[in-house]
Order: sequence, then C-alpha cells, then structure tokens
Amino acid sequence: DAVLDGRIFASGNDIDVRIDGLASSQSVQSFSGNNNSLFIGRTGIVDGLNSAFASNSAIDFIAGDAAGSGIGRISNEGQIRGNVCGVFLSAGDSDDRVIVQNSGSIRGEEAGILLGGSGRAVISNSGLIEGFTQGITTSTQVFSFFQVGLDLTNTGTIRGPDFSVRTADAAD
Repeated sequence: DAVLDGRIFASGNDIDVRIDGLASSQSVQSFSGNNNSLFIGRTGIVDGLNSAFASNSAIDFIAGDAAGSGIGRISNEGQIRGNVCGVFLSAGDSDDRVIVQNSGSIRGEEAGILLGGSGRAVISNSGLIEGFTQGITTSTQVFSFFQVGLDLTNTGTIRGPDFSVRTADAAD
C-alpha cells in the first residue's frame, strides 16, 4: 500500500485527487478552488489524528473563489479521521456547493463533519459519520458557522451523543 507522510495542499481549479493508501500528516489536507474532486477508495485512509494542531480537521475542503460559483466533490469509500473534525466543508459564497458521497467512515474527536460558509452542503451518507459530540454540525467548541445550507440524504449512520445533526440558525 502507498503511504503519503506529509501534507496535500491543492489550490486551484479542476484538481482531481485519489487516495487508495494512507495519507497522514501533522497538518491538514487542504483543497480549495472550483470544480475540485477528492476520492478516497475502500483501502484509503486520511489520518489527521496525529496533527500537531489540536484544532485541525483531517481534511479542509473549500469550494469556490472570488471568480464565481464553485462546486467541490468528496467521495469517500474509506476512512477519514481527524482531531476536531473529520472533514471541514466550506461553500464560501451563496452560489457555491460542496457535495459529499460517503459510504465509508468519517470520524472526528468532536464532529464528523463541520459545515461552514454561506453556500450549500449536499451530503449523501450510506456509511458512518461520527463525532464524539456531534455527527454533522455548524458549530464546535473551536469554530462557529451558521450560514451554510444543508441537503442531507442518509441511509447509513450519523452519530454524536449531543447531536446527530446540528444546524442551529443555519439556512435550511
């Protein structure tokens, strides 16, 4: 199996990244721009648990830039795990969309998925999204975002002892 022991920093447009081995870093795996895609295969693991930064997610995925509306896509069949959250999703402007298809597992020490920005997150889950306090949220002890809209289809498990899904004061 392939091992990437370091940070992925992908900033730009039309970037496609596929992870079928282990991607582990003391920094966050970061993606930003328009029309970018991240695919984590069944044998793929993105591990952010050993991050030197206690406020990190395993993956920061930001769709859009100043040039106009953007779309970002994550497809996860493997494992994503992070310190505060597994994945931080941000649809920066109201025209931006972040699309997540999860049939694997997304776990965070606080939240599985943290939503940010003022666009929309479209999440389809047939796997596991889990946080030790919240499954999917717009707010953690470290971060608070209340503008993002959420379209959620769930045939899997979303789990958090405090909230499975929390979108307090968010767009619907």
